[in-house]
Amino acid sequence: MLNLLLVAAFLLQASYPGSALPRASVPSLPTDRFVRDMRAKDMEDALSMYEEMAIFIDPEGHTFIGADALRKLYEQVFATYDSDLHLHRTGLAPTGRIYSDLQPGRPVSPLSVETGDYDEDLRLRATGVVQHLCGEYKFIWRFTDRRTWLISRMEWTSKTCEAAPVK
Repeated sequence: MLNLLLVAAFLLQASYPGSALPRASVPSLPTDRFVRDMRAKDMEDALSMYEEMAIFIDPEGHTFIGADALRKLYEQVFATYDSDLHLHRTGLAPTGRIYSDLQPGRPVSPLSVETGDYDEDLRLRATGVVQHLCGEYKFIWRFTDRRTWLISRMEWTSKTCEAAPVK
C-alpha cells in the first residue's frame, strides 16, 4: 500500500513540468505572513494573499465573497480593533490536482487545506477593552501559476475559551 502511495505522489509531482508544484507533502504556506499582516494592519499585503473571488466566513457565519467585500471587511476591522492573533496548526492536507469544469481532464491547480486552533486578543480601539477569542480555523490555499499560494476560502468558528493566556 505504501508503495502505491509513493508512486501516486511521484506521478502527481511529475505531472507538473519544471517542478512548478511545491512538495505535496508539506507545502510552505504563508500563514505566518497573514498573522503578521493582521498585527501590523497591513491591509494591502493581507488582501494580496486572497484570490479575486475568495470566500471569508467569520465566526458568526457571515460570508464575504470577492475582493471588494474583503476590502470593506478589513477596512472596518483594522479601523476598529487591534489584533494579537495566534494560530496553532493542527492539520495540513494537500488535495492534489483539481480539475476544471470548463476543460474536463485538465488539471487547474493543487489545493492545500490547513486547519487549526486560534486565540486572539482583540482590543477595541475606541475604549481599550480587550476581548479574548478562540476557536478553530480552516484555510483553503490554491497554488497559482505564479508559484505562490493564495487563500481561496477562509473559515473561522468560535468556541468557549479557557482562561486567557498569561502574556
